[in-house]
Amino acid sequence: MGPRVPRSSIVALAVVLGGCADPLERSTATALAEVDAELRPLDEPEAPLEFTTRTSVEGIDGSLPHYLAYAYAHRPALRASFERWRAAAQRPRQARRLPEPQITFTAFVRPVETRVGPQRLKLGAMQWFPWPSKLGAAGRAAAHEAQAEQRHFEADALAVAAEVSTAYWTLWEIRRTRAVDQDELTILRSLTEQVRVQLEVSGADLADVARLELMSTRAEDRLAGLDERERMAAAELVRVIGAPPGTAVPTDAREPAVELPRDEAVLHLAAIEHPRVQAWASLSEAAQLRERSARAERLPSFGVGVDWIITGQPADANAGHVAPAERGKDAVMVTAGVKVPLWGRAYGAAASEARANDAAHRARALEARNMALAELERSLARVRDGARRTALLESTLVPQAEAAFESVTLSYASGRSSIGELMMSERDLLELQRERVAAYAALGIAWAELERVVGRPLTTSEGGEGQ
Repeated sequence: MGPRVPRSSIVALAVVLGGCADPLERSTATALAEVDAELRPLDEPEAPLEFTTRTSVEGIDGSLPHYLAYAYAHRPALRASFERWRAAAQRPRQARRLPEPQITFTAFVRPVETRVGPQRLKLGAMQWFPWPSKLGAAGRAAAHEAQAEQRHFEADALAVAAEVSTAYWTLWEIRRTRAVDQDELTILRSLTEQVRVQLEVSGADLADVARLELMSTRAEDRLAGLDERERMAAAELVRVIGAPPGTAVPTDAREPAVELPRDEAVLHLAAIEHPRVQAWASLSEAAQLRERSARAERLPSFGVGVDWIITGQPADANAGHVAPAERGKDAVMVTAGVKVPLWGRAYGAAASEARANDAAHRARALEARNMALAELERSLARVRDGARRTALLESTLVPQAEAAFESVTLSYASGRSSIGELMMSERDLLELQRERVAAYAALGIAWAELERVVGRPLTTSEGGEGQ
């Protein structure tokens, strides 16, 4: 049943697979590029805000799917979440980086005389190589942390969709309720005129006119209150979609379809695979790799280098004893080294920290899964109750109230019913019409919340056909 959103705009459904660093990083980079193409660049902070009322915004025709697509592309909070993901995706390469090579330069203040000549300068280069698992595990850990940020971004996109849907249906309810109240005011004014005519012709009760005028005044007050509520709701919808202030936000007159999920078992599986749950699972894997990287600190690192000693020409006294080819010959040396890890307790503390983080992330993943299942049950209950109540109002209660109002109206016209009975019947009908509007809006919000909980828009095989 949920809103049908163009697939290219559903940034919350990007799936990254792979266990080793390279495939995971490549898939993350691909997903980043796809999402980045959908997001609109942020306005410059110093750009002046435009508060003039706009008649429309490109890409919005008043339907919920278009509002969702616009929010995915323009919502600043979602852009911030995406940039956190992008930043995290740059860390695996940094984590795999080798230590910087060391270049040394030595000048002999007092040159050392050798047989082939005086040693004047010394150049050296050294490169250290940590134990292989240290950098490899750290890089893969950073890749899983980047994947966790992607899952957080996907969850944020789902939350934005729920926010947009809630704001949309709230505004939709106010506008539809306003139409009902406007009809009430029209009816009351018409009845007031009829009673005034009867008052002049047949001496109808003046109290009836007073009661009708009071009800008309109260209806006008409700309409004025709805005008202000509509302005607040419209401003909220503009905010949640990330549109410029003053943007006009039309709403579609159609109600959400009244349908129920068809396969709740599929929804339970989807709920426990929610991006929030998967984010903690990714962080748990990252912590395990951090522990492996910390254990590698206890293993030696190896270094290789080269030294080059620049030698000058020998003194004239020694030149005759050295072959011409050997005079001023530079010395080249190859160096190898080993770093011996001595601070075992400190390295063990780092590993213990990683194990504790792993346990914490696994606990958070379990908590998130349990919360997702509980939220799923609550959301399903709201959808079922909303569908039941909407169907009851649409098929039974409102038609009965309409029939009763029509009957009392005919009786009043023929003099068999009082104005009090007519007003009571009219009040019952309008209250049920307001309840019907509220029930439809609550059903739309309940479906949006259900889609947030299961982590994806519902298809026709899992729920109703979206609008």
